[in-house]
Amino acid sequence: MATSGSDTNPGSLEQPFRSVSKALTLLAAGDTLVLRGGEYVENVNVKPAKGTTAQPITVTGYPGERPVIRGLFWLSGADYWVIDGINVTWLDGTSSSNHMVKMSGGNGWIIRNCEFWGAHSYAELLISGGATNFYVGYNTMHDTYPSNATNQDHLIYANNAISGVIERNLLYNSPNGRAIKVGSTSSNVDYPRQITIRYNTMFNNLGPSNIQFSYAANNNQAYRNILEKPDIGEYNITSSSLTGPNNNTAYENIGWESAGVVEPGAAGLIDSGGNQQFDPQLNNPSSGDFAPQNNAALPYGRLAP
Repeated sequence: MATSGSDTNPGSLEQPFRSVSKALTLLAAGDTLVLRGGEYVENVNVKPAKGTTAQPITVTGYPGERPVIRGLFWLSGADYWVIDGINVTWLDGTSSSNHMVKMSGGNGWIIRNCEFWGAHSYAELLISGGATNFYVGYNTMHDTYPSNATNQDHLIYANNAISGVIERNLLYNSPNGRAIKVGSTSSNVDYPRQITIRYNTMFNNLGPSNIQFSYAANNNQAYRNILEKPDIGEYNITSSSLTGPNNNTAYENIGWESAGVVEPGAAGLIDSGGNQQFDPQLNNPSSGDFAPQNNAALPYGRLAP
């Protein structure tokens, strides 16, 4: 599909579709949708067909080109979908009560090599609706705008979600939220759980920490992340209103410009050791340049390519 296409076209390379929503509704197991470069201004809200482990459904950018969706991008029940190299930014006039990118439910889906930025909403990426066995990796998410109540505008918010991996992402500049929040809205549930957060680089997420576990979050883990500059006087990994045994663990993370790596004495948040405070020597991170000055100083963590 292409910005110069038409939804009356057959959807071929020579005669592409125009709207993302139209194309997504026509995909079946094993199909691949390729977006040409340019800006697609639309709010996408689709309950699509399901892929399978043998025949996933893939949405990707045309080689060497950069497609950008300006608006919301919501998929519901997207089993075995792969979103690869699709970029999303905020559409002015959209309500701040909406999450910019939302994956509601679905099993075995993947988001990779994408850039999300500029959200005026509760999350740039919400993972909810019973999503299971998901993967979010090698993405860049950044620059949210304070739009809701204090500390409520996050980069990634994993809510009703089970058994996922969030790894090797660049997550920065969220002045009114966390880089990653893992938490339910109630203590009377058994999610989010079994979510692994690893090898990410997070900087300048002031709402008030880089990672937070809350309410019924249980059996989640955060390890080998580079975490720098939460809010002044705050820890990089914190908890809020955790209930029950929880068993959320944090280990072998690097922290800097903070009160410490893991909030001490927080119920349901376990410091499993190996967390260290030292300067990761990032180059001018306020501009999004996260290349290390000294590679030897950073044994792990997702760095800018």
